Amino acid sequence: MNNEIQQFLAVVERLEELVQKGKRVPLMKWRILAGDPIREHIEALRFSFPSALNKAIQLLQERERILAESLEERKKLINFSDILKEARREEEQILQKARQDAQKTLEETIKKAQLQAEQIRKDAENYARKSKEKVLHYSLDILKNLHQTLDSSLENLSAQRDTLQASLEVVNDWIQRILQELEKDKQGG
Repeated sequence: MNNEIQQFLAVVERLEELVQKGKRVPLMKWRILAGDPIREHIEALRFSFPSALNKAIQLLQERERILAESLEERKKLINFSDILKEARREEEQILQKARQDAQKTLEETIKKAQLQAEQIRKDAENYARKSKEKVLHYSLDILKNLHQTLDSSLENLSAQRDTLQASLEVVNDWIQRILQELEKDKQGG
């Protein structure tokens, strides 16, 4: 049974390691966890509980066997039928109570494990949803800033284009004047 407890604690330690290895969400204390490994460890926890309880039931059965043997020896040594009947009745009550307690403990343990697993699943889903929303909002802010920068650059380029166009027209005007002067010089010369 000691080995079963060690296995259970090892699974819990691996879960803690997975949480520590989860990626940190910037500016938050939250971590992003991979769902499959978490589910695998939760399954391992589910299997380790029934295994440990089976060991407990086996120990109870062994206890019942030892009690039965001791009662048999008592019967051989003491030949009082009233004492033997009383002992058997008490033994049955104890065993019945132990079975009921073991069954109740098993049911409570399974129910707690299921509730914890469901809570972990819900928390993971909420965490993933909130993380996705934050990433989307962050991406939207970056894209908005990029849009503003591009829009401003486009306005600057448009203004510079108008200035260049006006300069080009002035240069074209001068070229035409010089060509006209050259033409006049050819005809007059």
